[in-house]
Amino acid sequence: MHKKPEKHFNLDDSRFYTAEVLSALQHIHSLSYVHRDVKPENILVAATGHIMISDFGSVKDMSGAVLEGQPVSPATDLWALGVVIYQFLTGRHAFHDESEYLIYKRIQKLLFSYPPEFPETAKDLIDRLLVIKPEYRLGTTTTGGPEALRYHKFFEEIDWDNLALSKPPTIPV
Repeated sequence: MHKKPEKHFNLDDSRFYTAEVLSALQHIHSLSYVHRDVKPENILVAATGHIMISDFGSVKDMSGAVLEGQPVSPATDLWALGVVIYQFLTGRHAFHDESEYLIYKRIQKLLFSYPPEFPETAKDLIDRLLVIKPEYRLGTTTTGGPEALRYHKFFEEIDWDNLALSKPPTIPV
């Protein structure tokens, strides 16, 4: 789901594709796996317009915990989901900088900002996912588990029971 720089989804499309990514991640986590490299380039769109997650490989959009050598857990993917939502809505990476080293420094200090017209519900969700301490990220067992994430206001228009049967709003180019 790699879009051209500065191209981005509208709020409804972002919500739908984020819900599909979250649903896929929750399935992966239920099987005791962690993806570790969730980013738009690893989110593929089938001919039907629904997503598939690929490349269970290296880590680029690392959470602060991973950078500090802490264990990988489903919370690692939740951090990356926050970065993906930001990128879906803005067309750019939340922690963009000139080098990987500077990106990592920005991640460790949570140095990013939202554009002026950024949707409040998305901002709230991202703020609850981009938390340095993994146990405090929305969706972890200490914050209500996966259901708490699904019930966030950002997803209020999502019919989780019929998501896979839903018609995608747009097939990205």
